[in-house]
Amino acid sequence: MGVPIRLPLIPSMVLAGAGLIVAGTFVPVNGGGDFGYRYAIFDRSLDQPTLLLVAIEPLTVAVAATLAGVVIARRAPALAAGLMIALGLQTLVFFLAYVGGATFGNPAYDSFQPGGVLGALGAALVLTAGVAVAVRRRSSSDG
Repeated sequence: MGVPIRLPLIPSMVLAGAGLIVAGTFVPVNGGGDFGYRYAIFDRSLDQPTLLLVAIEPLTVAVAATLAGVVIARRAPALAAGLMIALGLQTLVFFLAYVGGATFGNPAYDSFQPGGVLGALGAALVLTAGVAVAVRRRSSSDG
């Protein structure tokens, strides 16, 4: 058997994950390649305000995951685990899409920047915290 994850570690993982998700939203996700321009998910310099609406998603995930991991996990661990797993998976895919687009896109307009990786790491932490809550809940109900 592995080392059990203690409950105080869960909020720390979620807070770190939420912080990385927020950082990934503000740090550039694409360097713009040879002819493009460098941009972040939350980029106030864009002339297209509808693109800024995309930034609402990861910022909302950071808040919701923090509430799930810090507040809800003690009273309703199954709900918190489900929320963190769902939010973590969805946000991981969200940021990996940016990493893939910047890395494998047209080199004239796309080039790698670390924002997507920061967000993906944060999402992975939220996902891991959710799995840890689910495993801890299951092991405590079995014994």
